[in-house]
Amino acid sequence: MDGAGIGMTITRDHGDHLERVYTNRAAAEVLGYPVEQVVKMPPMMPIAPDEMPKILALRERFKRGEALPSMIDTVVIGKDGRRIPVEVGLAMTSFQGHPVTVAFVRDVTRRKDVESELRESEQRFRSLAEAAPDTITVISEGRFVYANPRTAELMGFESPEEFMKRPLVELVVPEDRRRMGERIARALGGETLPPSEYRGIHKDGSIVTLEISSMTVTYGGKPAVLAIGRDVQARKEREAEMIRTDRLAAIGQLAAGVAHEINNPLSYVLLRLDRMRHGLAELVDQVPAARRVADNVHDALEGAERIRDVVSDLLSFARLQDEAPAPLDLRMVLESALKLASHAIGSTAALECELAGVPVVHSNRARLGQVFLNVLLNAAQAFGRRDPTRDKIRVELTRDGADHVRVDVIDNGDGIPPEHLDRIFEPFFTTKSAGRGTGLGLAITKSIVDDLGGEIGVTSKLGTGTAVSIRLPIGAPVVRKAAGDEAPPDAREHTRSRVAIIDDEAALARALADALGEEHLVEVYTDSRVAFDALSHQSYDVVVCDLLMPGMTGMELFQRIVERHPSYEARFLFITGGLATPAAAAFADTHEADILAKPFDVDLLRGAIAQRLR
Repeated sequence: MDGAGIGMTITRDHGDHLERVYTNRAAAEVLGYPVEQVVKMPPMMPIAPDEMPKILALRERFKRGEALPSMIDTVVIGKDGRRIPVEVGLAMTSFQGHPVTVAFVRDVTRRKDVESELRESEQRFRSLAEAAPDTITVISEGRFVYANPRTAELMGFESPEEFMKRPLVELVVPEDRRRMGERIARALGGETLPPSEYRGIHKDGSIVTLEISSMTVTYGGKPAVLAIGRDVQARKEREAEMIRTDRLAAIGQLAAGVAHEINNPLSYVLLRLDRMRHGLAELVDQVPAARRVADNVHDALEGAERIRDVVSDLLSFARLQDEAPAPLDLRMVLESALKLASHAIGSTAALECELAGVPVVHSNRARLGQVFLNVLLNAAQAFGRRDPTRDKIRVELTRDGADHVRVDVIDNGDGIPPEHLDRIFEPFFTTKSAGRGTGLGLAITKSIVDDLGGEIGVTSKLGTGTAVSIRLPIGAPVVRKAAGDEAPPDAREHTRSRVAIIDDEAALARALADALGEEHLVEVYTDSRVAFDALSHQSYDVVVCDLLMPGMTGMELFQRIVERHPSYEARFLFITGGLATPAAAAFADTHEADILAKPFDVDLLRGAIAQRLR
């Protein structure tokens, strides 16, 4: 037994006390003491204080005649104060005619460290994945085995678990499934793949466009593919908006050039016609033929003035980006849009207008005119091949409450199918045939109305017609925050106290950080040497430090940092699972008020921290 490579002890239970009958050298080496010292120790002395209740409970079971487990895990305290996890195998036998317990003791520190590292690695992955703004999934054996909360949120599911119940092929559009399968196979084969776009199927049936990056990982002991996806719908919408803006700018420049070329000759045509009208007025009574000429001139002048008005309206739209918001008479803007849309409306339906006088709104005339023109043109296209004599478009302008005005465009056309109604404001969504629309009109309309602080709504019924309602605020527009324009953090955020938590028990350190995180700015260190370096270069208001840690104990850290920065002396608060070494006991004698024994109530810790902050 003395030469055995595994620790062995023999203990006899006398009822009122335990007797250490034998300890071999390997068992003494686990504790770090010479075997001569260990054999003189009471059998229970090396056991960690927090493990003592479990061991005493086993002893009581033994006294009652119950069978002991063949193997237990516990913790002993080494000579240097280090907590040493051990695996103990128990066997009953007799020695010199007395029943004894033989314990085989194995130091499992390395195994526990590996297990802890694996747990921490998994926890780090989950913490990062579950806080990530992108979708993170793991695919193994043709199905999802992990999905983070963002994935479920983006795809419309209540939870990642609900999302993972769906077969993989049901979550991707049919056109992308083959490519997805090929890429998964290539990734599992070790190939590094560039990002690729997939169209996922939302729970409600809509399409979600994702850019997916994939890599091979091991998950649950099996090869798997880790897929990180970014929602690119917003990016695509921005790209579409940029294309639209560029296109509108080009159209605006063209319109301005055309209007300029028209206005030059139109100006003198109008002048000449007006002079002719005045000259003919003097001849009407003298020359009978002059009456017919005067009538022709009047009609020509009226036509030229209509051309002038159309060009004026065209120029107002061309100045979309140049015109600053100003008080606007909505009736005039609506009438201008109605003139531009009159040809499209006149060929399909009868137009009815009821335009009440309403308070002014502050807006850009061209942008608001574009809103009304888009809605009117959509209404004109709502009838298909029907009888224009019974088809109607009604436009109403009214005041809506004390703070808003309202424009309603109502048609009795074919209506919008229910499955399309929720998508009509999506960019590029259209049910029109090729060449009749891009699907951008209503998307642009909604964007402009939103920017003006207004609201736009659509109601429709197949075979009955559609009503578009636009509400706009009276007076100055509501300025809406752009994405990423959030208010700066509250200044009080920077007045919170900084607290350092130093403990080699990572799980405990994280738990303390969570408990204190709402009140203080907390940083965690599980390596005392790293913590020493941090304290040397940063300032913390309070330091919560474990008393006994490997490498550098909390006592040593305290002494060394106070030598460098004496002000830290009053900022330390020690926590300990037990004063297992003479040095720790001596330190406690002089720092009794600064030590909290584990486990402690977190309110007690909060109170102790508050005292140090006074």
